[in-house]
Amino acid sequence: MTTTRTRRRWWWAGAMVAALIVLVVVAGPVTTVQWPPSRATVSSFSDAHDLSTLVAQLERAERAAGVTDTGVSKRIVFARSDSGPDARPRRTPWSVVYLHGFSATRQETAPLPEDVASALGANLFETRLRGHGLPGDSLRHVTATDWLIDTEEALAIGRALGDSVLVIGTSTGGTLAAWLAEQPRAHREGLAAVVLLAPNFAPRDPAAMVLTLPWANRVLPPFIPYREWTPRNDAQRRYWTVRYPSTVLFPMQALVEYVRESPLDHYDLATLVFYSEADAVVDPARTAAWIARVQNTNRARLEVVPVTPVDDDDAHVIAGRIMAPHQTEQIRDRIVDFVRRR
Repeated sequence: MTTTRTRRRWWWAGAMVAALIVLVVVAGPVTTVQWPPSRATVSSFSDAHDLSTLVAQLERAERAAGVTDTGVSKRIVFARSDSGPDARPRRTPWSVVYLHGFSATRQETAPLPEDVASALGANLFETRLRGHGLPGDSLRHVTATDWLIDTEEALAIGRALGDSVLVIGTSTGGTLAAWLAEQPRAHREGLAAVVLLAPNFAPRDPAAMVLTLPWANRVLPPFIPYREWTPRNDAQRRYWTVRYPSTVLFPMQALVEYVRESPLDHYDLATLVFYSEADAVVDPARTAAWIARVQNTNRARLEVVPVTPVDDDDAHVIAGRIMAPHQTEQIRDRIVDFVRRR
């Protein structure tokens, strides 16, 4: 009898210890997306009535952020005016906003956004997501919320520049564009269409899923403090961040999962998606699954363009002089046609 009771006590003690361990693990710190954020996010740019002041505002903000390379800074390109070179900038029927991908800059697909804007007679705004275009350690403390705030700011500037806003996003920039499209109409005023280039709804590497597990953001960085990769050419070395703290991968993955799993109750925008089944950076199966979800809403005008990349070995960057010079014109023409048929 005593032996049986002792065994039971040990069993219950073991069960309680196991339960406690599970509780500690499950309740451990996890990187999440905080939205709406706790701090104010109203962009000062949204109140600008004189478009010529927008450029000066952006330049001041970029200098304050420590940006020294004008090739990566936020910028506005005004549409050509028939009134002559001295004419004041004015709103256009369309404006184009470009959101670059993770670890990249606006040069990622240049000159695609500018060419699209030029063909549409539209003003253009190309943003720089927080922490990008700076020394790699600048990404160390960036959060997914920071990038969502940047995205809201980009849309606000797009509204100031044009009546209808076209947002083009590449990779994780496509994730952010999809997030905008998922918002209620009151929160995305002016947004008329989105173009997603190889959008990131999951990294191709299945190991990325561990990034949002409990304790991962505490346990993994000491073992893998940095991620570094080899650029294909000098231009990619200049305009991408090729070495950065591994800690920034946690908010990137959290953002991707947050957007991918968000409800599509408000998704009714014209959407054009380019992606490749051979993409080695993001998971095309996840992209296809997200596309199917949008199609099932029966509210969005959705067009999907399968791409067979001819330049980028990773089949990910599908336009731009740096990584995909032979496809830029084709992608541009398809986007312009899509917008004109809207």
